[in-house]
Amino acid sequence: DSEQVPKQQTEEVPRTGSFNPGLIISKGVSSKPTSLPTVEQMGEITIDELNKYDCNNEKRRLLSLFGTVFDVTHAVMKYGKEGSYKDFAGHDITLCLGSGKLDTKWLDRFVLMTDKHIESAQGWVSFYETQYPKCGTLKKWEEDQSKWDKLSDDELEELNAECIIM
Repeated sequence: DSEQVPKQQTEEVPRTGSFNPGLIISKGVSSKPTSLPTVEQMGEITIDELNKYDCNNEKRRLLSLFGTVFDVTHAVMKYGKEGSYKDFAGHDITLCLGSGKLDTKWLDRFVLMTDKHIESAQGWVSFYETQYPKCGTLKKWEEDQSKWDKLSDDELEELNAECIIM
């Protein structure tokens, strides 16, 4: 009479100093909803249109990551007027997530990002895809991105600065 006990994962997670949203999801801190809500599709929209769907829009709240527009309306505690990420609603958040900087000055910034910032932002894509329905694309991302401005040395320094707690 041998009872099988599920093995616990003992795989050591490497510490790289970068935030990995996948680890939060896999550790059960965040779970995929049973099904994503069906939302009205918007097709391709401009940044000005996206900006109308901010935290103050009671009917609908949207955000963009790498040009994919997600409907975050149902996440009122995160993206509503009093939400912890209320400033993200109505904006492209790619550079914020890529740099880990939540300052609003990095919202809607269409610039040449470093490989590190791109990789970090890409780590969030699967999280958003499992949590929020896609509802369109942001026209700005269809442009030739190689022609986007470079970040200044001061901006890069600020984005790459680590928080040091003493």
